[in-house]
Amino acid sequence: MTTGAAFAISNLGMYSAEILGAIINPHNRPNMACGAAAGRPVVRNSRLCVGTEMDAAVRLDQRLIDGAIAVECLATVCSILENSSCA
Repeated sequence: MTTGAAFAISNLGMYSAEILGAIINPHNRPNMACGAAAGRPVVRNSRLCVGTEMDAAVRLDQRLIDGAIAVECLATVCSILENSSCA
């Protein structure tokens, strides 16, 4: 069990799981669950191609933190990943 964490991350992508339902420990901070990155059909510049995509989800206890803050954090993580030179 994680204690004193600011944000927990569960990653089962290394086991080829697409997405998982992360469990929130009582009175703990948000948990972001990450799935496996995989090639999927995407449209870029009006053309169909294969892009690398990963599912991510945030679970949290809204008695402890406003859900909008957690969504903003997830959006920031997504933006960093989408604009990474490693993508």
